[in-house]
Amino acid sequence: MLRLVSAFRRSTRTLYHSSSSMQASAVNDRTASAVEAGISMSWQRISLAVTASATIAAGGYVYSNEGLKRTAIFWGQAYPIYVHYKYMEYATADLPEEEMKAAFEVLHDRYAPMAERLVLDLRGFYPKTAQLLALLDDFIPPQYMEFCKRMQDRVPSEFAPGEPREIVERSLGKSIEDVFTYFEDEPLGAASIGQVHRATMKDGTKVVVKVMYPKGEYLFRWDMRSIKKFCALAEPQHLPYLDEMEKQFESEFDYT
Repeated sequence: MLRLVSAFRRSTRTLYHSSSSMQASAVNDRTASAVEAGISMSWQRISLAVTASATIAAGGYVYSNEGLKRTAIFWGQAYPIYVHYKYMEYATADLPEEEMKAAFEVLHDRYAPMAERLVLDLRGFYPKTAQLLALLDDFIPPQYMEFCKRMQDRVPSEFAPGEPREIVERSLGKSIEDVFTYFEDEPLGAASIGQVHRATMKDGTKVVVKVMYPKGEYLFRWDMRSIKKFCALAEPQHLPYLDEMEKQFESEFDYT
């Protein structure tokens, strides 16, 4: 972490001045310098460095193991953000509350969109985590809460067109037409490990068909492990909540 903080201090100052003038004017010279140093650092270089370190530590196995690859991507993007926030805590520790708040608002505005892209890119359990956070008002800054609330009805399907039909047919050992008179290809809803489709049985019974994503349970366990380790670093007081969530999800994998 000390090396990353040193990287903040050595970075060139370019991006801070693109922040709103109202925010910048509210921050004194010392805080502005801290914000500039952090935001104008080569975020991509730090991210790539962390990802590369994870790859090397895994002996190159990361790209043949999807779970490990997801872990490397998550830490490669989340850890630099975490370090920047910790550095800002240090840089603004002696400042008045309003000036400290203004400095952190700059970080929230910058990193919330990055966090949203990471959640949507990785999918899996990450959108589910965002959905749960959306239920806890005032738990996270408004910039992050906004995209968490969008996750309530914006989780994209992980299936290619027609793939749910193929999975159902393989599972049943029969064609869709042999079992259903109607099967809706558009999902009724998508979740972290699968999605549901409306269907009508041959006898007229209306049902919903749950289809698990390929490797859904396997990736969930990798994702949960990554989130818990990050939580242990950033917010250890919330680990019991994640432990309970993990237990509750055990029943989610029962698709019988």
